[in-house]
Amino acid sequence: MRRGLERNALREMARKLLAALTAVLAMFAIATAPTFAHVRIYERGSNHLGVNPLRDHRGANNENPQVDSLEWVNEGEVAFTLEPRAPTGFVLCDEVELGTTVLVNSGEEETKLVLPWGVAEGFSSELRREPERSRGCRTAATEPVHTYFDILRNGAVGTELRVASITFPEPEAAREAAEERWTVEVHNFSISQRLAGSFCTVHLSGVRGTTENVTEGFVEESPPNLNITFTEQKLAVTPAGKGQRCPQEEELNARFFLETPSTETDTAFLA
Repeated sequence: MRRGLERNALREMARKLLAALTAVLAMFAIATAPTFAHVRIYERGSNHLGVNPLRDHRGANNENPQVDSLEWVNEGEVAFTLEPRAPTGFVLCDEVELGTTVLVNSGEEETKLVLPWGVAEGFSSELRREPERSRGCRTAATEPVHTYFDILRNGAVGTELRVASITFPEPEAAREAAEERWTVEVHNFSISQRLAGSFCTVHLSGVRGTTENVTEGFVEESPPNLNITFTEQKLAVTPAGKGQRCPQEEELNARFFLETPSTETDTAFLA
């Protein structure tokens, strides 16, 4: 029995040493990787040894013609606070998903994710009877708010004949808890909300958020994992047609976690 306990202790020690070595090798791979002008998105290599950049449209080849994709989902409610002339007060959405693909990830140009698909889940039939079970968008009075992503004629999310996208400008100077944080910016993106019988277009182009980068753990759609936070972002609002009553602007507060990447190791992080 004593020998069995000793063997178990040795196995546990070996497991911990292997985990520590894996982390050191991964950090070494990042530290010794070529320096690029722009942040890139990486995945852990097979067996979590080394790192590989996610494939963009230039990285696709005959052997693997596909580019990588990242799906995001909100943590907590996506909150839209309605400003003057608002018929409600705010709109809260329980489930919003963003589907992105990697368009540019070379490090030589600004990293860019295109956002051809997204959905704000519709309200459930239990909304008025059991609001806590709803998974849609609603007002303070639990009135359902139909929320749609505005699309182009080809069916992709976007405005002004361009598909919606998220870019990563230069790294911010500030670092918190030794973790780098990058700014993201949203382009060619708007949604439509039906508020008290009026259709209102909410413009998210130009909105900026901040990433929280995570290089270990990788728990699906919750910490620790790569995430983006939008805080007190002002959004212009325009009526979708004549006679529509809409607020002048809205304020966005939301946090989106990486839910599912297409990478082989199910990981993605910035470096």
